[in-house]
Amino acid sequence: MPRNSIIGFLLGLVGLSKIVGFTTPWLMLIYPALVVIIVMSLFADFSKVKFAAQAGVIVAILFSIGDF
Repeated sequence: MPRNSIIGFLLGLVGLSKIVGFTTPWLMLIYPALVVIIVMSLFADFSKVKFAAQAGVIVAILFSIGDF
């Protein structure tokens, strides 16, 4: 039996509510930083906004630590 099947079976035994309960805090931590990265990637010349993107990601993570 492949390893993926075993992992899927074990995750199925845990239950969806426990999996969602475990992943939600991590997503609340990462999601704001990902939004900043996506918005900054829309600029044509990313090298000009690189520092702003780095500062935005750091600030987003700092503010999202409270939700984590």
